[in-house]
Amino acid sequence: MSVNDSQINAANISTRQSYPWFSSFFAVILVLYFAVKDHVIPQLPITVPDYVFTQQFQQTLLTFVMLSIVFDVQRFMRNRRRIRQCTQKLKGELDSVWQSKKQLQQKAHVYSGHADKLKLFISDKLLEYIEYDEKFLHFKSIAAEVRHNGIISYDVVKTALQQALANDQQQGVDQSTNPYKNALDAMRYLWDLLDLSTADNIALHIGNHLIECEEHYYHAMLNQSQENEQTASIPYQPIFSADLAAFNVIKSLLDNPQSEPVFSINENAESHFEDDRFRVALASQQMLLGNENHIRLIVENVLKNAQHFFNKTPYKQKSDRISL
Repeated sequence: MSVNDSQINAANISTRQSYPWFSSFFAVILVLYFAVKDHVIPQLPITVPDYVFTQQFQQTLLTFVMLSIVFDVQRFMRNRRRIRQCTQKLKGELDSVWQSKKQLQQKAHVYSGHADKLKLFISDKLLEYIEYDEKFLHFKSIAAEVRHNGIISYDVVKTALQQALANDQQQGVDQSTNPYKNALDAMRYLWDLLDLSTADNIALHIGNHLIECEEHYYHAMLNQSQENEQTASIPYQPIFSADLAAFNVIKSLLDNPQSEPVFSINENAESHFEDDRFRVALASQQMLLGNENHIRLIVENVLKNAQHFFNKTPYKQKSDRISL
């Protein structure tokens, strides 16, 4: 019940008690009558009829007095009951107003507690964000320093490995099993991993690499007549084999990284490999434009997640494999 409703109901409550006019009026007449009859009052200036002092008139007068008293008593009792009901109703209204006030106080207390908790939560989050911003700025400054020093170190190591590869090539060493070539590939993979982790915008970073790869690829396609000279002028190969990228990822995830996974080729020119954990089917001769290490990082992340949930499976069958 609202406060306005309680005010309207309280305005309709009446506790007025009227005076017993009827019984008082007839009582006064009765007193005057007996006063005149017993000559307590001097002789009246008017002539009073003889039947006024008869017994029948006295009984009639007493009857009217008794009826007026009974009427006033009934009216008094009726008004008393009405006043009692109005008083009970007023008490109920007051109790309801008091209960609503207590409920409002409880709600205000609860909401004030929620407001305090919300203030603490917001202040804690602001502190976390401020601390996170400070850590981010600190990490960004460290990343810039790592990137700067890493470029210098990467150029030194890459130059040394390229010179070693050139010397081995002049001596006729097989390049497929050359440890310098594997070391140079691993160094490029490490640099791409570092380059991606310190880039501000990874999508923009990869997009720029793709644009550069497209430029070298179209340049090579337009100069196919001078293929040998053009290949020597390109700083890196703009296209790569998707099979080789997946092959390198599978090799890095084996229990013994030194062991080479053996792929079998079927009639559909697909390479197949299977062991206790992996079931691999790769379509051969799929060349992609871009950096091989970007695809390697994506496939490696997906396969490591698959290995994590594969090892957590409570009921595994012997035929269960991670399919690529």
